[in-house]
Amino acid sequence: MSINPEALAKQKKAKTTEQANAKAVLVDIRQGVEALGFLRSKTSRGRYEITIGQRQCVLGISKLSLSPRLRITGSIVGDSAAGFLVSDEFTYKGHPSGFRFSLDVSRFKDNSAECAEQVVSFVRLVALPWFHTAIGRAKQKA
Repeated sequence: MSINPEALAKQKKAKTTEQANAKAVLVDIRQGVEALGFLRSKTSRGRYEITIGQRQCVLGISKLSLSPRLRITGSIVGDSAAGFLVSDEFTYKGHPSGFRFSLDVSRFKDNSAECAEQVVSFVRLVALPWFHTAIGRAKQKA
């Protein structure tokens, strides 16, 4: 079975475009995420931290290796009972919250500005309220 050189070149170009768009998004979101009070980690490029009610909250933003999608995760350091926020469930239609975000980078055109806007909106509308709710639940249990 031989590989079509034209198809291979087209696939490689699409992957290169996807990776360039993902890098642009990760650069573009920094100002928006920091405007929400997060600080970029000094140890990890896609990690942001914020202190809420004396609790360290961690936001992770990364590009999935086999998909054009970005994944946003959230956790509270030292509080495994709080759970773990993952953006995947908010990228599908019909999420109970009513929110739906497009966190995909394009393989064919530059959509980095739109994707970065969606990431910052997710942080503002989903991640920050999730951190506050999880910390509030922890205080009630204490």
